[in-house]
Formats: sequence, structure tokens, C-alpha cells
Amino acid sequence: MGHIVLLFPHTGYTKSSEQILPLGLLYVAAPLVQKGHSVTIIDQRKEPGWRDVLRRAVNKPQTLAVGITTMTGPQIGHAMEIAQAVRKMAPELPIVWGGVHPSLLPEQIVQSEMVDIVCVGEGEISFSELIKALEERKEWSNVPGICYSKNGKIVSTNPPPLYDLEQLPPLPYDLLDLSSYQTQPLRIKRASLPIITSRGCKFRCAYCYNTKFYQSSWRGMSPEKVIEQITNLVKNYNAGGIFLLDDNFFGSRHRVEQIFKMLIESGLGVHIYNANCRVDFLHRSSSEFLQLMRRAGVEQIFVGVESGSDRVLNSIYKDIKVEQVLEINRNLRDAGIIPVYSFMAGLPDETRQEVEQTLKLMVRLREENPQAKLYKLSLFVPMPGTDLFERCKEMGNKFPQRLEDWSNYDYNHVNLTYLSDEHRKFLERVSELSGFLDVEDKVTGLLKIVVQLYTLIATWRCKKRFYNWMPEMALMRLLRTLKRN
Repeated sequence: MGHIVLLFPHTGYTKSSEQILPLGLLYVAAPLVQKGHSVTIIDQRKEPGWRDVLRRAVNKPQTLAVGITTMTGPQIGHAMEIAQAVRKMAPELPIVWGGVHPSLLPEQIVQSEMVDIVCVGEGEISFSELIKALEERKEWSNVPGICYSKNGKIVSTNPPPLYDLEQLPPLPYDLLDLSSYQTQPLRIKRASLPIITSRGCKFRCAYCYNTKFYQSSWRGMSPEKVIEQITNLVKNYNAGGIFLLDDNFFGSRHRVEQIFKMLIESGLGVHIYNANCRVDFLHRSSSEFLQLMRRAGVEQIFVGVESGSDRVLNSIYKDIKVEQVLEINRNLRDAGIIPVYSFMAGLPDETRQEVEQTLKLMVRLREENPQAKLYKLSLFVPMPGTDLFERCKEMGNKFPQRLEDWSNYDYNHVNLTYLSDEHRKFLERVSELSGFLDVEDKVTGLLKIVVQLYTLIATWRCKKRFYNWMPEMALMRLLRTLKRN
């Protein structure tokens, strides 16, 4: 059987100690391993000598292809670096790109000299079928869910059926050193391993890739399959906590109720973190349901709020209200479940006053629930395939036309050409400022005292909406640099 090399490029965001297991590659590798193929996974974030490892892997006589996954942003630059290395080491090997970004813009991506084939959407079926075609030296045209160039023309094949999550083979965790991926949830010092128990989301948020990638659909594993996965990680890999990476873990209330009851009955005593949940779902949840969650081990959930303005929430099809956010914040406080809230700014037609409303909401959530955690205000980045991406184009925003140029897109910079320079600078200032609204356990020692003092200033600024004169910005950037290092 053949050999396949799969690579996870550096994301450019986090320290090596904070990086999450590349589950996507394990899902792609699982059916290949089941069929008898050998697979090498190289995580560029973890492997300083990745070039030497890559050279040995691609030079094996039975190697069939190299697969690279990437998301929009800095990871693309690192993926290009990897692809260039493959071209030099083994120019005859097909380079296959996959992941969210290539899936959303396959026809643009495949025009790059560093790309031979794009796997569009879920890769378990299409990549496995592609490997079979390569091994048997057959035409690619019968492989579902791929895009490639042939004789100067771009060919896109029909998508495969959605993968049956119940048929998912055991993940080949032995391909990676799991001990180096024991993720610590935000501000909680307990090693955890990630799982994905469902795919997609049926809601219509205008900024989310799910509306195109999964066509606003959702499907979940059975409760029995979920418990099987969790039990495996707890008993065989010493996972003290489970870090959920579902886009919407709570896509079915009946399913999660069954999962929670089975977790309680199992006696595993596992801690659950990062369960992604919508505000409206929590708003409809009784105190009894929240207590069931807590008894099942759910300690921390992730809640995307996005804005403190009802008008903005309506414009991005979030289908929630600010008052609901305030209410569920109090309910989670009473239930002993820690919410982690996320926000964004720079949305089309969003005013400065509405951004200020978001900052005030962030302050209020912490005041009414001191256990609540806040991610800093993200700068809006239009994702290809989303409603807001099309709106931004209509407003005159220019987007990259080449694969490599997408590497400059990330949540720490404003990439919106329709904004005035004044509003752009305002967004960058308040995004930096918002990172100091919640600094608990982020830093230690003398630096912690300095940061806590500045938190008082940051909170005062948000309450008074005073952002024009901010001489401390240079100090804030220095503190962030020191923290990263």
C-alpha cells in the first residue's frame, strides 16, 4: 500500500504550548490507515526540523501524494513555504490542498503553481478516493469533490455525499505525540484533549463559513458514539478534560441531554470545555437544563455575542438580542458555568457608537458575572463564501486574487478598504484596549500589577467612551510582546 504525507502549517497565532491537536488531518488519515496505507503527519508548529522530516517522508518510494491543510490568513504563507519545499524535494509528487480556505475558493487556489489538486469540503471520502486513483494510475475525473487544472482548463467534480459520522473509524492518534497537545482551556490549568462530535451549523450568521461549506446544515454523532470517543481519550490517553471543537455542539437539544445523562452515568468524572453554544439556545434553557450540564462536567462554554448593538446583530443575521445576552450571563453565573464571550468590530455599516456599545457590553458582562471570560474585540475579516464577503465587495472592498496574498488576512489587522483612516485607527486602538478588560491569570509577577492597574483605565475608557487620546498604546503593545515571548 502507498504512503501519504499530511502537513499542518504554522498558524502564526499561538505558542507551541497552546496549540490544539490537528484533528482535521487525523480525520482524513483515519480511512487511509483503515485501508492499510501508511501516513506521516507533520505539524510545522511542533517540528522545528520539519524540512528534514518532510524530505525523508516524500522520498519514500511508495509515497503517493502530499496533503496540506490551511485556513484563511497567515497559515497560507506557511503552507506556501511547505509546498515550495515539496516541489524542490519531490517535484513529481501531487500537492493536494484542503481545509476551509481552499474549499471556499478552489478555482482560484488551483491556479497557483504550488497546487495540483484541491479537495473541496470534507476530505474523508474525496481524499481517500483520490489516493486510490493515484495508486491505480486512474483518471481524476471520477474522484468526487476535487478541483484541478487539465490542459489549461479548471475541472471541478461533483461533491461526495456527506460523510456518515457513525462510520468514522478510530482516529489514529498514534501518528502524533498527544502529550504535546494537552490543551489548557482559557484560564483553566487542566490538560485537555479535543474532539468534534458534530459538523456544521444550521443557522444563518452572515460572517460564518458554515453557510457555504456545510450549506447551513448540521449533523451530529449519536450520544453513544460521543461517549465512546470521550471514554477512549480519558482511559487510554489520560485526558482530564475534553475540549469541544464543534461549530455548534448544541445543534440538537435531545442529543446533548442524552450525552449529559450518559456522562453522569458513566462516572468518568471528565471536565468539558469550549462547548460552542448560541445565545438563543441558552435563553430557552431552563435552570434544570443548566444544572444538568454542570453535573455532567460542563465547566466552560463558548458564546459568540459579536455586537452590543441590536441593529448590528440584525444586520449580520445573528438572530439574538442584547437583552438575551445579559440574561443568559446571569443564568450561567447562577449555574456555575463559565461563559467565554467573543466579539467583533468593523462590520459593514457599523458606526463608531455601535462599536462603543459593544465595549460597554463587554464591561457589563464582567461586572455582572466576574467568572465570565472575554476574548479581545476581533477585527472583522470577511470570509470567502459568506454573505458579508459579498456585501463588502459591493461596498468596493478589494480582495486578493492570488493564493499567497490571502496570508495577510487575520483578526489582528483591519483589511477593509472601505473604512476611513480615522475609523480604521479607532478600531485598532479599541481592539488592543479590549484585551485588557479581562486579564485574570494572563500574566504574573510585577507585570500582573501593571496590567491590573491598566485594566482600571481600560474599563473607565469603555464606560465613558473616551478613546481619542491614548498615549498608553505603545506600552500596551510592549506588554503584549513581552507576554508572547
